[in-house]
Amino acid sequence: MSTLEGSETADSIDEDTSQIRHARRSKVWEHYEQEMVVVEGDLKVVCKYYRGQFHTKFGTSSLRTRIAEA
Repeated sequence: MSTLEGSETADSIDEDTSQIRHARRSKVWEHYEQEMVVVEGDLKVVCKYYRGQFHTKFGTSSLRTRIAEA
C-alpha cells in the first residue's frame, strides 16, 4: 500500500467518525425530542411538552434549567 492510499483511508475514517452520534446519558433528554431541528442555521432540540426550541451548544445545563422553570 502506498502512502497516498493510506492518507486517503485515514481521511475517510475521520469523516465517518465525525458523524457518529454520542450516547445521550443525561436524564434531561427524556424531556426533549430525539431528533434535532435546524432553525436559522443552528441545531436545536425541541421540548416534548411545550415545543420550545433550544440549542445545546454548551451542554445540557441550559436544558435542565428550562425543564425546572416549566
